[in-house]
Amino acid sequence: MGQFTIYGDDKPGATVVPNQFIDYYMKDANDAQIKIYLYLLRMMGAGLSTSVSEIADTFNDTEKDVLRSLKYWEKMKLLSLEYDESRALTGIRMREISVPVEKESVISETSCGEPAKAPGTIAFMKKQPEDPYKKPSYSADELSAFKNKENIRQLFFIAESYIGRQLSVSDMKSILYLSDCLHFSDDLIDYLLQYCVDRGKKDFKYIEAVALNWAMSGVTTPKQAEKFAREDTRREVKDGVQTFNYQVNSMASANGQSPFISVNMYLGETDEYKGELAVIIEEFLLQRIEGMKNKQGV
Repeated sequence: MGQFTIYGDDKPGATVVPNQFIDYYMKDANDAQIKIYLYLLRMMGAGLSTSVSEIADTFNDTEKDVLRSLKYWEKMKLLSLEYDESRALTGIRMREISVPVEKESVISETSCGEPAKAPGTIAFMKKQPEDPYKKPSYSADELSAFKNKENIRQLFFIAESYIGRQLSVSDMKSILYLSDCLHFSDDLIDYLLQYCVDRGKKDFKYIEAVALNWAMSGVTTPKQAEKFAREDTRREVKDGVQTFNYQVNSMASANGQSPFISVNMYLGETDEYKGELAVIIEEFLLQRIEGMKNKQGV
């Protein structure tokens, strides 16, 4: 079949999508990430404001998934997320899209204004920036020097008390990573271990994952970690209840009938997790009062 030309009427109200986004970024993103980025371009072009909850309602998604997509595009340097002191999202700055480093043309070793050298000459690529959170491969000497510090020996003792066993070399390197690369204080590492063990998690891969999330969120003190963990739990509960309501709504629309569902909630089911259960019940009631918005946002 022959080639064809794509053209259209020049009408106001169109959303312009940068060519670099289509050429270099769209193919590696999933459907949800692409939809949200295009929606942000639409809102920016129209000068409209929005919120995470509105985006979630628009695409029948959870707020957690929306935030995950926003953080993906922030990681790709296509936008910047702005927060207030309470870590609430207050703004999104759409950044100028540039060609990824690995896609850029080689830069020949020439003076400014001179033509590129002939093929066969040495060319240089821009160096890919290193991930500041990447875990290094610590040598035995580095680990030995780390272990010789008095505060670190005390920290190892505390870790073994929490974990309930002697630390392995891999475990010690994980603690070295928390201190050396993530720049966690001894108090913050202590709180991190306690936080994970209280949730039944003693595996250091899980502990590193929690620590990385804290570091990327700007947590530097136990007090900030406690607040972040509490807010994170709130977000997870909200997303879980939201998902439950969406699934019930989808089940109802499949056959055109509105279901009559009773959800029994009471605090007497458990004493150990009564506080957590109260949070879940509260979120159910809040979302029930607010109701579910339709496509028009009503």
